[in-house]
Amino acid sequence: MINFRKNENGFTGVDIAMAVLIITVFMTVIGSMYINLYVSNAKILREEKAIGYATAILEKVDEKYYDEVNDNNFAVVNQADGKKSVCDVVMEKGYNPQVQIVVYQPNGDNEQDFVKTIQVTIQYTVGKKTEQVNLQTIKTKEKFTIPNKPEIADNKVPVKYDASHQLVQTSEKDSDWYQYTNKKWAMAVLKSDISDNGKVKTGAIVYVWVPRFAYSGKTVEFIYGNQTKTVNKNGNLEEMASGYQIPNDFSENPYGFWVEKSKITSQTTANLLNNSQYGQFQK
Repeated sequence: MINFRKNENGFTGVDIAMAVLIITVFMTVIGSMYINLYVSNAKILREEKAIGYATAILEKVDEKYYDEVNDNNFAVVNQADGKKSVCDVVMEKGYNPQVQIVVYQPNGDNEQDFVKTIQVTIQYTVGKKTEQVNLQTIKTKEKFTIPNKPEIADNKVPVKYDASHQLVQTSEKDSDWYQYTNKKWAMAVLKSDISDNGKVKTGAIVYVWVPRFAYSGKTVEFIYGNQTKTVNKNGNLEEMASGYQIPNDFSENPYGFWVEKSKITSQTTANLLNNSQYGQFQK
């Protein structure tokens, strides 16, 4: 520690010069530390924001169907205000996104398209240096199942006809519970209508599941989920052909509904399906 001592005439010029030199060195060091701290904080903040943008884009990948994850839907769009966006994820100025979608086909282009790799790169600058973050995910092709799986309520159990043509309890995992292409509809009864031996009690009300569908005349197409799309021969979703309409019953029951089997011939929606290529259902 420097001890400034003054003689009879006060501080000397050397003392003052030394003090100025020390203060200058301290200010330089402090200034350098402040600048480094500012740059480090700026880098962290910009990196966090870039990661947030990349994550938001990958969340859009999760939200979309496999066929919708393509270069068109994930193209970089230049906004009028100078900002950029990808699939409605808007980024501040200074962030430059890139999305690379690659179909995984190790055996060549003739291999079926089932898996895609999606890499999101966000470039940004800190000071005069360009930085970037890279996030990656894999998208696999969905298996669209139609008709919609029956929704069993807590008070119902699945049933089917056994070899002796008696209704017996089964399980939702039973592949023989229903097969619409074989005109076998999913049926259920109330739990209270199942005997101890697993058979359906005499006089029990049997319910039939009517899955979501659209029709044109007597031509019926099952619909995936609660949408207006069906599944084509390649296993992809496509819009229904023009002229098809969805029965109003599905406005309140978007995936399907249970109806008493005895009412199949009198209820318009159920009767329509019963008289289609999928009926008459097994009695």
